[in-house]
Amino acid sequence: MVEELKNLPENELGRLVQTLEEEMHTAAEELRFEYAARLRDEIKELRRELRDAR
Repeated sequence: MVEELKNLPENELGRLVQTLEEEMHTAAEELRFEYAARLRDEIKELRRELRDAR
């Protein structure tokens, strides 16, 4: 997924991270821990992309 998003503008990546965080919290509240963990890992990768883009 991250490879596909490398060309997105930095502000778009930031919005995506925020959306995924909300989805991750919702998944955890619904006891869908495996899905929440996958989202957490994607968020980490996206944040790394944001940090490297600066």
